[in-house]
Amino acid sequence: MSDQPFRTEFDVGDIVAGLEPSEYVEIRQITSFGPRILVEGIGVTSRREIQRPLTQEQLQQLRKVRGADYTFDGDAGAFLLGVEAERIRIAHQFDPLFAVNSSVVDILPHQVEAVYRYLLPLPRIRFLLADDTGAGKTIMAGLLIKELLFRAVISKVLIITPGGLTRQWQDEMREKFGLIFRLINRISFEAEPGQFAHDEGFFITSVDFIARHEGCLNAAKETSWDMIVVDEAHKLSAYEYGTKVERSDRYRAVEALASQTDHLLFLTATPHRGRKDTFRRLLMLLDADLFQKDELVTRRIREAVTNYATETFESEAAISRARNRFFLRRLKEEMIDWDGQQLFKPRHTRTVGYELTPEELKLYQAVTRYVRSRRKEAKARRNRYVELTLMVMQRRLASSIAAITHTLQNRLAALDEVLHILRDFSQPVAEKRRLLRGNTDDIPTNIAEYEDLDESQRDDVDRRIFRQVLSDDPDEVQREREEVANLLHIAESLKHHQEAKFSELLHVLDSSDVIRREDEKLVIFTEHKDTLESLANRLRHKGYQVATIHGGMDADTRQQAQREFHRRCKILVATDAAGEGINLQFCRYLINWDIPWNPNRLEQRMGRIHRYGQKDDVWVYNLVAVNTREGAVLEKVLKKLDVMREQMGTDRVYDVIDELLEDVPLIELIECSLDSDDHRPVVDQVEQRADDSLLRRRAAELIAVQKKQSLASRLDLRSARELRDTSDERRLQPCFIERFFKRAYRAAGGTVTEDRYFPVFHVGHTPNEILDIARQRNLAVADKYETPFVFDKQLLSVASQIRVPEHTKLLGPGHPLFDALIEWAIRRARDAFTRGAILIDPNIAQPQQIWLVRSSIEDGQREEKKRLAHQQLSVVIADHLGLRATSPANLLNYTVPEGSIERPDVPEHSIKDVQM
Repeated sequence: MSDQPFRTEFDVGDIVAGLEPSEYVEIRQITSFGPRILVEGIGVTSRREIQRPLTQEQLQQLRKVRGADYTFDGDAGAFLLGVEAERIRIAHQFDPLFAVNSSVVDILPHQVEAVYRYLLPLPRIRFLLADDTGAGKTIMAGLLIKELLFRAVISKVLIITPGGLTRQWQDEMREKFGLIFRLINRISFEAEPGQFAHDEGFFITSVDFIARHEGCLNAAKETSWDMIVVDEAHKLSAYEYGTKVERSDRYRAVEALASQTDHLLFLTATPHRGRKDTFRRLLMLLDADLFQKDELVTRRIREAVTNYATETFESEAAISRARNRFFLRRLKEEMIDWDGQQLFKPRHTRTVGYELTPEELKLYQAVTRYVRSRRKEAKARRNRYVELTLMVMQRRLASSIAAITHTLQNRLAALDEVLHILRDFSQPVAEKRRLLRGNTDDIPTNIAEYEDLDESQRDDVDRRIFRQVLSDDPDEVQREREEVANLLHIAESLKHHQEAKFSELLHVLDSSDVIRREDEKLVIFTEHKDTLESLANRLRHKGYQVATIHGGMDADTRQQAQREFHRRCKILVATDAAGEGINLQFCRYLINWDIPWNPNRLEQRMGRIHRYGQKDDVWVYNLVAVNTREGAVLEKVLKKLDVMREQMGTDRVYDVIDELLEDVPLIELIECSLDSDDHRPVVDQVEQRADDSLLRRRAAELIAVQKKQSLASRLDLRSARELRDTSDERRLQPCFIERFFKRAYRAAGGTVTEDRYFPVFHVGHTPNEILDIARQRNLAVADKYETPFVFDKQLLSVASQIRVPEHTKLLGPGHPLFDALIEWAIRRARDAFTRGAILIDPNIAQPQQIWLVRSSIEDGQREEKKRLAHQQLSVVIADHLGLRATSPANLLNYTVPEGSIERPDVPEHSIKDVQM
């Protein structure tokens, strides 16, 4: 039987109880469907579309709650709490910086512009946020997520980060924004493979886990996400070789997810990395059609720069006119505080040259001879894996005696394995070759690509390439084994040798304030874990308290090491695992024990201490062995950068280092210095290719272009201040949030008590009704909270003069407990809303009729997934003067009648009169 309208006592627009157990439903359509009646509607609270086939008897059991007569005998206390809950829930409509005021963050002008001018107005966010290191991109992402949550635009979010940053992101989202994200790793995913299927949820995972775990990636691909955030997005690498495109596993994973989300936000401080193809491929993940060709990328950037040359940010209205839909990059020089002062302190760099001792030089020359001769053979036989193995050994040779010793031990063990396979006559030749070749998938083709990998990837490659050999002739492999054994003997004889580099390090410590001042701290960066452990032990032997961070640590251990460094230790020795995402602005001294052959990593390292919150000038020292082949090249380049920075009066030269050295390719020069019989002409090439005046002119041009193409208009501080001032005027005051929470929580059966010694509050066990709502809405509400709470974020500011306990949390909109309480108050008030209630206003003598009106606008562009675009709560007053609208805040002074009260005589008005 076909569908046909069905006559009933219910009309379209009526709100009924009994159709959905957890909320009232507004009827959209009632249709007969065979022997049953199909009732279609939308949840009043959730805005979910609801369909229920009912029998005639079930239909008659529904109770009309709007469209019926008002009896005004509803619970007045529940009514008032419900109105206040509704007002708080849509407060973002009045406060332009609502997420800022409900989060523990000190917002800066450039962050206001990024979130509220560029990102939030976009109907569909596909954006690359590429501000300089230290700009607070995590804070901007958190504010954006929270604003979209308040607007009910998103309810399902996935954050993808490097492995070492998952816990830090999880902590920052919880501590600063009250957002509880579930960490997805192998254990948590395999314990609950279907957790992505929930309608709501916030998840964090590492890019390597989701890229390599087929089950997790498939589950994520089958999910419709509202928003995905990718931190350190430059790690999504894809390279073009003619018509061939090589995509990393990370790139493929995000590429598969990009079409499964409405909003996609990339965060990185190094978007370009000197290759047009990788930059364009990154942008293609945001919009594959708009960035198909390099010229299209150039055109989009040029359009953005031209459009913003004259655009100003004058008011809230101007926010919606932002035309740049895809990317934004702010430079450190453009970032200022609310007083117009520069955020970032000056930084100073010094290249410190030293010479290897005779004993060290003997080891260096012996290993380098081995590398050069074997590398020459590998080139002749076109064996790129052996070439790469040898260059990796040379990198480790330049690091420390400990690093090259461990490397030679690994190579010797690998050659022993090779010999065992070759001398096993029971194995077929084809099987032997397969075993020797091993797994070479995704191994870089050269040392330049190897340098682009992060620490965990390099360690993985090292393990797989060390068994690569030039020949399957056992005698030839045996000869190499003997050569490596001799090199290892030399290295092990220097186990207790005082390295020249360590002596130079101690000299730098003595000549700086690190030793003289108790409050000074130092970060030392090295390339290798072997060097890290050896260096840390030597420093401890000298009496220093030392913390360490390396790629082999899990996220919790890294965070603990960071806390130890902050609270107790003088020195942090770290590999590049600490070069991204870890904030060390309480330290102003940095020593690069090893100089990375990818100079871009120098800027990433400096960004750990040269960031917002740094109070003093930053000092960076680069240690270079000048009597080595690669050291001579590095010293020449670094000293040129030092001189250029001093002469130009800007440290921006380090931010354009990739482009600046296009004509001085560092890795290529290092390789040439190793391949040549005499490396001195190669060093002279640096001088020829990098003439001081030409290099300085090139740097000035690049810096000017970078500033011009920061992809934003000049930051308008006055307008940002106006927006902040408007927010201060309109925001929900902490006293009202506190009053609501206390009343509602106690009404729900909970307890709220003030601390005897501090201006904080303690809440008792969470009432069961609140826990039930939390489970229904997938909110992470605890049975019991041990930490104290405040309702005023200023009490948690570092500038606050009022002390509170260390682990005090902010309680307010966005916190799961507060949001569950809001929902409880609204559900409890439903009956009072539909019946009406009598309230007392001590400031008026004449009775009034008050209507609470909620108006909504839905985004109906996609039928399958409608969104609430706007919602407004108004109060309409009807009395002998007529009808007039006012703010729900005017009900704050109303009270509950004591005892029974007779219904007053007021002018009657219909719903249609009020709506008009």
